[in-house]
Amino acid sequence: MSRAWATFRTDAFDALEAGGILDDPPSPGEALAHWLSVRLAERGHGTGEIPKPEDGGWTLGFCVAGQRCRCHLRDRDPSGTPDGVWALAVRRSGAGFFRRLLGMRPPEASPASLLAVHACLEELPGVGHLAWYEQATFAAGDDSRGIPNPTGEGALASEERGWIDEFLDNLEAREEPIDQARLATLELALGATLPTQYRRYLLTTNGARPKHRIVDTGDDFDADFHTALGLDDGEYYRQLDKNWLTLRERMPDTLLPFGGDSGGNECCIAVKGERRGTIYFWDHELEGEEQPYWENITKVSDSFAGFLQCLRDSTDEELGYSPPMLLIHHGDLEGLKALLDEGLPLDAPDESCCGRTLIEEAAVKARDDIIRELARRGAKLGTALDFAQMNAQYFESHKSTVALLQELGATEARRD
Repeated sequence: MSRAWATFRTDAFDALEAGGILDDPPSPGEALAHWLSVRLAERGHGTGEIPKPEDGGWTLGFCVAGQRCRCHLRDRDPSGTPDGVWALAVRRSGAGFFRRLLGMRPPEASPASLLAVHACLEELPGVGHLAWYEQATFAAGDDSRGIPNPTGEGALASEERGWIDEFLDNLEAREEPIDQARLATLELALGATLPTQYRRYLLTTNGARPKHRIVDTGDDFDADFHTALGLDDGEYYRQLDKNWLTLRERMPDTLLPFGGDSGGNECCIAVKGERRGTIYFWDHELEGEEQPYWENITKVSDSFAGFLQCLRDSTDEELGYSPPMLLIHHGDLEGLKALLDEGLPLDAPDESCCGRTLIEEAAVKARDDIIRELARRGAKLGTALDFAQMNAQYFESHKSTVALLQELGATEARRD
């Protein structure tokens, strides 16, 4: 007998609010049912129907390999206070008149159908305690008899979950955890769940910024991936949903901007349609008035993993920095010390870096060791603290630089 009954926990759908994204707050279970329906459809199992309310919950249809099935979703304990624990049953559609007349058991859903639902449940925001049961065990309420998936096989989608691991060393840490309720709300507002690779990146890193940031746009210039977006209580400009609200009328509705360059352009991912998962560069200086408008949009990659793979550092020639500023850019303290020992001026403005001094450029690049060395040699701080504070609004790496320069500034003030 198949294990077609499941229980799981997720709090992401318990307290969804309109928040300027959803026109009306969903009723209990409705948001979860719609999310699951969309996710099944995006995996190629949709039937075109929308979820419907039924006694005590919601029902939705799907189809796997020609077999039509239904999911029945409700609170695990409908008589008690909602606690984020849900129950789900998967049944094959069309039990047939004679089967019902003779009291025969309806045909069971195929393993492929059960696995399709399980793969979606694994992607639920904040999902936990996911277990599958046979009908008798479920009806008896024996939670100890559940297994991690309906077939008893190993974890599904491990390749989908693990692909991000190879990129983690090239991602800057983001301190704030992702707000999974807002992720669920955003997906409802989009009418689509996020493509798997980008969704895994977001759940794992909450929009961590890659260390390699140059994006080949295919045009005459390459863009810098300056700001990556997430979902948390941090600064407004770094919020994925709020940025989408600001820009959604200015680009095709299939696109979600997930980060931008320093010039106000956006990197976007297609979240639905035949281009789903494709990465694009949106140039705001060339945008049109009517949507959908694609003339200012350039394809960058077929997938989010491909996008991360194609990011690179600027070449020294592209940077155009003077030799000492290149050493600061690369964090080469010993090379810079050699130039200083040969008589390199400490406080001379450098036109290759907009007239900044060495210590000001080190503040821009968050090179704390170089700042300490320059200060030890008597360099004036100038506007170094201002540069560090401005960058600390965007990048965690600059917070230690701000603290260091504040300490050095206090020492300089006492000395003067």
